[in-house]
Amino acid sequence: MLLATLSLVYFAREFLGFNPEPAQERILRAAVHYKRLVLNCNRQWGKSTMAAILIVHRLVTHPGVTVLIVAPVGRQSGETLRKVEGFLNILEIAFCGDGVNANSVQLPNGSRVVSLPAMASTGRGFSAVSMLILDEAARVSDEAYLAFRPMLAVSRGDLILVSTPSGRRGFFYREMTAMGKGAEKWFRHTGPVGECVPRISQEVIDEEMAKGD
Repeated sequence: MLLATLSLVYFAREFLGFNPEPAQERILRAAVHYKRLVLNCNRQWGKSTMAAILIVHRLVTHPGVTVLIVAPVGRQSGETLRKVEGFLNILEIAFCGDGVNANSVQLPNGSRVVSLPAMASTGRGFSAVSMLILDEAARVSDEAYLAFRPMLAVSRGDLILVSTPSGRRGFFYREMTAMGKGAEKWFRHTGPVGECVPRISQEVIDEEMAKGD
């Protein structure tokens, strides 16, 4: 179990039965060393799966922590939560709701993950958050982003932004392209559709790209 604690790639392969693609493996390796990650990837790249692996690893290896999944609409964060539940089933770890939040999962070790809509008002009431994941972050408002970030101050928790691109605006674009002070603290990855081959065939990729012409 010690190796699984230190290596997210090992944890994914040996405990969750998930064999990451090369680009996904780079993300899992980077997550051990960086507390700030931003993934700018196409649809079906596996962003929510990466997020779920990071969440489950944190819940299992750190008793009593709180993880938040924030997304513009509940369906998006709920999808990641379902992936978390699926991985916990693979690990044969019993879970239930936290008794307070409707969309939540709590483990016997006291760790929990809560799924929330991306509104500034929903960020109140949580403190010392161990991991904050903003799903479809390019579509989350700057106001909501600034409301949730202080939850990481005391815990020095991890911040993970995952999204498909949505224009050159907002905090997601700024964090993805930042070159100024503190930029070295972030791990950034842009995942083009070509990284999904052969999981998504080149034929399908060419067909979808032709529709955009």
